[in-house]
Amino acid sequence: MKNKIYKALSIVLMTAFMAGCTSPRLDMPQDEVPGEIVREESDDNDITNEDNTDPLPDEDKTGAEDNSEENVPDEAKSEAGDGTDQEADAAPENTSPESEGDDVTEAEPEDEAPPFDFGYNEPVLDGYMNIVFIGDSQFDRHRNEYNSIPEVVGAMFNSPYANMYNLGIGGTTCAIERSQTDTTYGSDYEEPNFTAICRMLKGDISPDQYSQLSDRWLEDFKKVRVTAVDYFVIEYGWNDYYNGLDMKYDDDPYSEHTFAGALRTGIMILRELNPHAKLIICTPCYCRFYNGSGADMGDAFTVSKGIGSLAQYANEATLIADDTENCIKFNSMSGTVLDLDKNTYKDYLEDNVHLSIYGRRAYAAALMRYIKYDLGLANSDDSIIHIKDYIW
Repeated sequence: MKNKIYKALSIVLMTAFMAGCTSPRLDMPQDEVPGEIVREESDDNDITNEDNTDPLPDEDKTGAEDNSEENVPDEAKSEAGDGTDQEADAAPENTSPESEGDDVTEAEPEDEAPPFDFGYNEPVLDGYMNIVFIGDSQFDRHRNEYNSIPEVVGAMFNSPYANMYNLGIGGTTCAIERSQTDTTYGSDYEEPNFTAICRMLKGDISPDQYSQLSDRWLEDFKKVRVTAVDYFVIEYGWNDYYNGLDMKYDDDPYSEHTFAGALRTGIMILRELNPHAKLIICTPCYCRFYNGSGADMGDAFTVSKGIGSLAQYANEATLIADDTENCIKFNSMSGTVLDLDKNTYKDYLEDNVHLSIYGRRAYAAALMRYIKYDLGLANSDDSIIHIKDYIW
């Protein structure tokens, strides 16, 4: 019995002693408790941020592997609202429009650059080279064979932004016939001469009143936007000479009954329609004349029909070109542009009057030289074009 009492007392004392050893001291502050506190990591590596601060620095946010909404603290969620703006801000800059929905606002495009650089000297600086040819059969011939002078010039440009419009009409004159007495109204122009075409471009005359205009001529005419034209290339004189139309009136320099007066009047109309366009005034070409028997009667400098030689009509054209602002003189009569003369005319001309395919190539090359120099795309070159270089 006594042994049982001793054993019970021993157990009570041992229990009290152990409790005293394991209980913390009441006088020791809690922040001085010795030892290292180790946080227990969960299986999914979820780190609890007790002070609600962002656990990742800014530079490491993009590298976090788990950006799911479950790991965002409640306080952060409440500051972000419904999350729409936060998601938009966090989206990478190269997010495709499909991922951002239909409300994507595209940046307004900047002003488009001109489609082609024809130089800062381009008369109408829009990146398109628009050239209108107005004249007689020298421009009109071989149109249906696609190797007329305007088409050869276009081929030399070799650019989809260079547009040639051929308004040449075979057999036409610069001046009006003597039988036409009034030019006040458009319907009074009996033939589609130079001033009539200029008035068509102005809208005073309808081309429908002229039956001799081909479908291809009408097609080119309808495409012309006058204010966008860079160059008007004008060539008349042979038919004025051949039909005996007056060369000029000293007391009426703008008379449309004369070659010089009609040329000045047409230029004035074109200037009114487009003050920026350049004019290229071309003289009639050198030629030779033969009678019905095939005998050589002389050339453009010596043969006259009573008014003056063809070379004199050409001289009037050069004088007007010299007196016209923003105008280029193209003299195919003098031998200073082309080596067309009594020694080479058989290579240049297919019927002693009209240019052959070789002549048209040389003529177009000379025009291109003038235009490119005017545009600042080529250096000045006063050398004469030689027909031998265009025979192939």
